[in-house]
Amino acid sequence: MLIAAAKKKLKRQAHLWEDEVTSCVFGEMRHLPASDIWAFFSRLVPKCNRATINWPDDTPDKAEFHFWRRGKVEPDLCVDFFRSGVHQASLLIEIKWDARLSPKCELVRQWNDWQHKEIPTLHLYLVKDNSSGRGEIQQSLELLASQCASLENCCCQDDDHKRTEVKAAKPQLPYWKNRLHCIGWRNLVSLEKDMGGLGPAGRQWAKELNAFLQRHGLERFRGFDWLAEDPWASLTPSPIVLYEIEPWFSFLETQGNLPAASTVPLFQ
Repeated sequence: MLIAAAKKKLKRQAHLWEDEVTSCVFGEMRHLPASDIWAFFSRLVPKCNRATINWPDDTPDKAEFHFWRRGKVEPDLCVDFFRSGVHQASLLIEIKWDARLSPKCELVRQWNDWQHKEIPTLHLYLVKDNSSGRGEIQQSLELLASQCASLENCCCQDDDHKRTEVKAAKPQLPYWKNRLHCIGWRNLVSLEKDMGGLGPAGRQWAKELNAFLQRHGLERFRGFDWLAEDPWASLTPSPIVLYEIEPWFSFLETQGNLPAASTVPLFQ
């Protein structure tokens, strides 16, 4: 939260905003050993993506975090990995909590503004809803290939600088497509149980992250094993299916006008 405050991103509202979540989750992560940080992100990125872009196999010895790095457009987080002083790989991460891309070509502009394309780089889009996030990624690719590549139809609207900027990115479409990946917040749940290679500090951080996400209703799908359990097996059936009611006229008994009424089952 302190990072969000220092960057003037703090909203000071009861509802959490994405910049505050970014600060809370990844602000603590930056203090972990580089090996834990590397293991965490390597667990999230599919091996097919890593193989396509020559993602390094060697574990780095240093990780640098840059929150809302200044440029033409700000990714929420950039992580640079180094080994023996050599820039080994980078991550661009756009983080959403309860929001969508704004403008629609936000990811396009982030990638076009990235100055280290010679370094193996992955562009990650972290969202609550995987399905919606993948749709936004596909839309970003389509915009780059069609509308955003045209000065007349750029989705940035009324901003000639942004239109020219996006148009220049068109030749990089296949290159970027192999590096763009959507990740759901639910993929981060229970990492301390699923991941190997995490040290004590990394496991503690993952445990606290798990508690934070579950508190906000983000849990993994647990399957259908619970359907095999019969919650009614231990109950003894009664001849009365629902409940018993007294006849509506039982109040007359107090006046001595009718014999005592017996309780009658509603259903048998």
